[in-house]
Amino acid sequence: MTAREPHQGLPDTTNPRGLCPRCNKQSNFIVTGSLPIAFDHSLALAERGGRGTPRGIGRVSALTCMGCKQGLAVIEEVQELPGCLGRAGRRLSWRGVH
Repeated sequence: MTAREPHQGLPDTTNPRGLCPRCNKQSNFIVTGSLPIAFDHSLALAERGGRGTPRGIGRVSALTCMGCKQGLAVIEEVQELPGCLGRAGRRLSWRGVH
């Protein structure tokens, strides 16, 4: 008898492994793409000409289960982690919320 793998939660682009909601098995996932869907206009990145591009704070990402080969969409929010990377001394990561 083998021990069951612990539940790793649902996958996102930061941690593309976990329980597949389609086949209900632990799996690894392939990230096939992301599209920004929410922006913070107060944190615009500076560009030439004085305009700025709003920073994405939410996105939808497509992942494919390597077990059942079915796709799923994950809504993610940006999460700032302490560290020495990035312009403001923070490292950015994405966390699945839905």
